[in-house]
Amino acid sequence: MPTARTLVLAALAAVLLATPAIAQPTPAGPARREAVDEQRMAREGGRPSVTFSITPSVLYVPEGGLDEVDTEIGVTRVGGRLGLGFRVGERSNLALGWRSEFSLYDFTRGEDFTRGVAGAPALSEPWDDTAEHSLSLLFTSQVRDDWTLILGADVTSGFEGDADFGDSLTYGGLAGVAYRFSDTLTAGVALAVRSRLEDDVRVIPAPFVQWQISEKWRLAAGDEGPGVRLSYQASESVSLFAEGGWLSREYRLDDEGLAPDGVLTDDRVPVGLGVRYAPSQTFFLTLRAGAMVYQEYQVDDRSGNELVQREGDVTPYFGLEAGLRF
Repeated sequence: MPTARTLVLAALAAVLLATPAIAQPTPAGPARREAVDEQRMAREGGRPSVTFSITPSVLYVPEGGLDEVDTEIGVTRVGGRLGLGFRVGERSNLALGWRSEFSLYDFTRGEDFTRGVAGAPALSEPWDDTAEHSLSLLFTSQVRDDWTLILGADVTSGFEGDADFGDSLTYGGLAGVAYRFSDTLTAGVALAVRSRLEDDVRVIPAPFVQWQISEKWRLAAGDEGPGVRLSYQASESVSLFAEGGWLSREYRLDDEGLAPDGVLTDDRVPVGLGVRYAPSQTFFLTLRAGAMVYQEYQVDDRSGNELVQREGDVTPYFGLEAGLRF
């Protein structure tokens, strides 16, 4: 990776790790998990009136090949989530969240990415580095002893370089309910609706489960976004886990390059293992590694017409995440 990118990574990581804690993230998955956690703390009498958190993270996917062409693509993602939560009365909570992520792409033989696509330019870097920022609001309310109502909304901007900000915006909404069947099992369902860049609105039914199978085993589905995690509590502060999920990003491209003012969609399916160290309720550190078993890159023109689509080979990934909450 070029020296400039290395400096960017180091600077971003330092800023994120040094930022004062500003609370729980509120994207759809973490929001559902927070709603359940808040209600649990309320029942136990330990819910604070204000919560703060910060969650910096790094994900590295080395260069891997693409089907049908000789191009190789890798990406390093550096980001963080900040949040501020308030207790509203005895049964409700309001949370404000901010998420930022910077994706630094690397290419080998990038000019072959558009092989066979009539009229498409052959570029050593089909697109530049990208960024995604999201502001979200979440409201949860314990409507009955075992029922929790969840409502949320967000606005997200995903873009390359000098792309037009107004054209990079998408909007989302979330509505769902959670039911506590017992002290060890909570489940629910939400309906997530999201606008897309030059594409139809996406509507996703999103079931989720938090199941404490035994003293050491726990199954969670959908509490951190689309995915499943099975964890084992090896000690009081260390847990091991296996996980799988779906990662999807959309970016508005700038007015130069492969598709001026077009759209890049980056979809991935990670499957892996990890270890989480949590010596207290206020801090955790997670290491993960695995494979992107499915990767797809699609570039559309400014009218939403598909220009090129490529699937990637299975590629390893490595991740680091930390969190503070109080």
